[in-house]
Amino acid sequence: IPATMHGLASYNAENALFATAAARGLGLSGETIIAGLRSFTMSMEHTPGRMNVFDGLPFQVFLDYAHNANGIEAFCVFTDQLPVAGRRILVLMAAGDRSDAEIEASAAAAAGSFDYYICRESAVRRGRIRDAGDITRLLKAGLMKNGVPGDRIELFPDHEAALQRALEVADSGDLLVVFAGIYHARAWEILEKYQDALQHDCTVH
Repeated sequence: IPATMHGLASYNAENALFATAAARGLGLSGETIIAGLRSFTMSMEHTPGRMNVFDGLPFQVFLDYAHNANGIEAFCVFTDQLPVAGRRILVLMAAGDRSDAEIEASAAAAAGSFDYYICRESAVRRGRIRDAGDITRLLKAGLMKNGVPGDRIELFPDHEAALQRALEVADSGDLLVVFAGIYHARAWEILEKYQDALQHDCTVH
């Protein structure tokens, strides 16, 4: 089942079981269900913003929607199992309408799973008023309370600046995980432009 990433993404194994049960309840044949499970991939086409793999860069890139402590923890359990030759880098975010405790909990869920953290603000407030820098301040506090040194954390005012910085920091053999939230489509575009620029530079040289 490709969505389970060779069984490492246990939450997608659970999702596959639920999907199978629902499909059987609707009367689909076993052959049809198997074909669906085998052909369904975690791609921008099938699941935009959910565990998308961006290939073609010198480092691994995963793009995901994870935006709360539970989702972040589950994703980190998955990435902790991946072999990585270099560093593990995370672009971390939280929605502005969450409580301070929830935002810090999201950071705590990611602490210890990465070597470098790039925290970003979110324009998503859903009516909640926050001062500029509130979200990144809380994310940094949550990380540091859970053992992440301050010199391994950077703060950025928006998702584009954070992702651009991550691409500058990432090197060959690294793992870059981007929690993009609702900005997954824009993040994918930035990754594509970065890939095009790299290919152009190689062609020129």
